[in-house]
Amino acid sequence: MREVVDRAFGGKLGDRELTPHDYARLANAVMRLRAALRGSRRTGDSGTDDAASADAVRAALDDITAVTGVRPSDLGALVASADNVAAPPTGP
Repeated sequence: MREVVDRAFGGKLGDRELTPHDYARLANAVMRLRAALRGSRRTGDSGTDDAASADAVRAALDDITAVTGVRPSDLGALVASADNVAAPPTGP
């Protein structure tokens, strides 16, 4: 997960150094973000589930911003790479 975080935030943190605790918090927030995004894709337009998914996405993005200082609008690569990198390997 640290490689995903380093790749996604490369060049966005400036001179900010993340501690091991920061990496743990960030990994947790990224996993929650991925789960919330997947949940929102599955639920479609189901009202309450959509609101809960939106709240979960917002909370995860807030945590990511608190740890890194990177604005949610600058996280497009993170969301895309988290979906691709964390997928289980396929093939032999």
